[in-house]
Amino acid sequence: MHAITRFTLFALAAICATALSQAAIAAVVQQSQIMLSADNCQAALPAFDGNIRKRPLAMQNDGTTPAFVTCGFKGLGIDPHSAGNDLIGVALTTQGSQSVSVTCTLVNGFSEPVYLTQTRTVHPGVANLLFWTGNGLDLAAMSCSLPPQTGILYTMRNYEETIED
Repeated sequence: MHAITRFTLFALAAICATALSQAAIAAVVQQSQIMLSADNCQAALPAFDGNIRKRPLAMQNDGTTPAFVTCGFKGLGIDPHSAGNDLIGVALTTQGSQSVSVTCTLVNGFSEPVYLTQTRTVHPGVANLLFWTGNGLDLAAMSCSLPPQTGILYTMRNYEETIED
């Protein structure tokens, strides 16, 4: 009986040690998030509201002049498990018959913001991707000048997240 009790205590101690060590194991996982533009983008000024149409599949400039749209991205915030964004992007489309140029500026940071501007040729009938990469894209928003009949399909971000068991 004494040997069985010792064996039971040893087994119980091993199970507890395994459970405790597994609780301390954490994994860093690369996550991706795609957000429809109707969810996280808006016309940059009230003057553009009349031209910008929020459709389920795109935020579209239905006007005859360029209009600015601003999109925000989730960042580091207060989540202790997130390492912040390392890729931020946008999918652009045009309903016109000609290719057009779209210029977007990513603004990263608050007290000392960094402005990163890119121009992409957007071809009709396909999603045209424009993106920024790098560590520290934690407080980011983007503004795009959309020519007539051009829109934002969705925005995207990649980030690392610590997953604990």
